[in-house]
Amino acid sequence: MQKNAWMIRAGRGGIYSEDFEKGFAAIGWSQLGDLSQYSSTESLRDEYIKIYGSDKPVATANALAMLLKFRDEIAAGDYIVS
Repeated sequence: MQKNAWMIRAGRGGIYSEDFEKGFAAIGWSQLGDLSQYSSTESLRDEYIKIYGSDKPVATANALAMLLKFRDEIAAGDYIVS
């Protein structure tokens, strides 16, 4: 199985760097809960807009791209760089 490397920031000023050192990585938008509960991109998008709004459609699209990458592409055993 191929391992990939990903850059995930540890929060502003590295506030979560100790958690990352313990083997945890996370992204924002915690009000969405477990991302695996969304059966489609559309359902995730709808819930994102319901919670966070969509005043800036480009920002919404960027956030959704990051959420989908985190949910669908990053896998156990991959390398995380902060």
